[in-house]
Amino acid sequence: MITSEPKAYIQRYFRVKKLEFTISYKNLLLTIISGNYTNHDLKNFVKLCYSLAFPLVRKKISLGKINLKILGMNQNQIVFDCISDIFSRNENGRFYRVESYFENLSDKLENLSEEGIIIVFRRFIFNIVHNNLIRLYSEADPALGKILRNMKISLNKNPLFTQLTRFGDVYLIPEGADVLWEKPPFAFEQLQNIFSKTAIVYDNIPEMFKKLHSVIVEQEDYQRAVPFVSAALLFKEVYVLGWKFEDHENKSNNVLTDLENDDIKTIVNNVCSKMKNKMYRSYVIKGKVNEILFSKYMNTLTEILINSFSSGMYETDSYFESLKIHIPELTKEVYARDHRTIIEYLAKLGKEKMKIELKKL
Repeated sequence: MITSEPKAYIQRYFRVKKLEFTISYKNLLLTIISGNYTNHDLKNFVKLCYSLAFPLVRKKISLGKINLKILGMNQNQIVFDCISDIFSRNENGRFYRVESYFENLSDKLENLSEEGIIIVFRRFIFNIVHNNLIRLYSEADPALGKILRNMKISLNKNPLFTQLTRFGDVYLIPEGADVLWEKPPFAFEQLQNIFSKTAIVYDNIPEMFKKLHSVIVEQEDYQRAVPFVSAALLFKEVYVLGWKFEDHENKSNNVLTDLENDDIKTIVNNVCSKMKNKMYRSYVIKGKVNEILFSKYMNTLTEILINSFSSGMYETDSYFESLKIHIPELTKEVYARDHRTIIEYLAKLGKEKMKIELKKL
């Protein structure tokens, strides 16, 4: 449970433009992680996070890697939005994202120097900014969001590229190739011109990756590296050109969802399997429902989640129809009296878990 709304939280504690610190970064982060922080500590923590994120966002904007027009936000709004997740707290008031990050480091926070701490914490901030920029693009442009999601899925299945964080950007690097860092980077317009000559609107995302791989590896004049979001925009440009001559809705859905739907089903099955194991005791062993009915509930939940995340929003009124497939004699009256509360609870919980899993992609 979150005890405060992160964006409002930042606005409350961020008040000054000039960022000055009178205590060590190490002491500040140790205090924040301990949970025994004061309002003054919170203010310094917000300023520290902002001071690390702001130059990165400003640089991305100046290099054209963040499109303010697409996002409909200004520079400060982007920074605040991107770092707001950091300030989510649990019911005990602890910053669980920060705690988790430092707990997973090979070197413990107590053993790091001041310089070492700022290096690893900057890496944490950069990753947060990168992930939230992808989210912002996805929210502002649903078609681009689908492309970004399918790119992550495709890379996990067939890693033609590895992902490398460099100077705050996540790059796609052709597997096994000399990156040629000493060469100038590809200008987006130049890469777009070359790529558009080989890629077509009917290519799915894995095929797009194959063609991008060929374009990058077969040349020696530029760096063999492409920023992750730039690659997504590159793919979208190809689809947009085709959509101008095709039915937008049908074509975009066909091209973008073939890969996605199979993986959505896999994720749904994993989520439902975990929920079934966890909730079996609460429902069956404690005698709330018998094992057969519990199994029908879980099968219904699986169908609800697949429909919800593969094909768009799934209306609550349709939960009855989904359960009726497994209980043919079910009436709306019996559903409302005996089953509706459980099904709606399971669906709500399942959707929350699905969103968490999809964010990991």
